[in-house]
Amino acid sequence: MVTAVTTFHLTLRVPPGAFNEIQYNDGNGWRALTTLRAPGGDPFASVNAPGFGEYAATAPTGAPGESFLTVLGRYAPFYGILAFVILFGIIAIVQEIRRRQRARPPPTKKRR
Repeated sequence: MVTAVTTFHLTLRVPPGAFNEIQYNDGNGWRALTTLRAPGGDPFASVNAPGFGEYAATAPTGAPGESFLTVLGRYAPFYGILAFVILFGIIAIVQEIRRRQRARPPPTKKRR
């Protein structure tokens, strides 16, 4: 077993949306710690941790989650690139089929 003799500085990346504080579970239950937020709106918060254990970034009760548009905005670049790759792949396949049809010699008639 490892124990911390003194407190240490712990920085967590907090999820987007509502954020209240960082809590610590010492084995007897969760308790709130004095939480410092990073300046400039960065998604980081820090505490002076009293020891090793479980830490959680918490939100107020009843806080709204992320909206559909927020989630869509996060994944839009990926799906946009994927759509272009699929579109250009379809165009390449259609052009290859047309090229092969033009290169095929016309059918010859059999002599009797």
